Amino acid sequence: MDKNVEFQPHTEIGINKEEDLKRGFYVSKGGITVVPKDAVL
Repeated sequence: MDKNVEFQPHTEIGINKEEDLKRGFYVSKGGITVVPKDAVL
């Protein structure tokens, strides 16, 4: 996660690749999910 990321309690990131892609995040071939700065989840 980059700086200034806001997320709600119990938010799961990096668990479900398809959900992360739907949110517009980049998921590497190795399964690393990148959350850009200033994202609000």
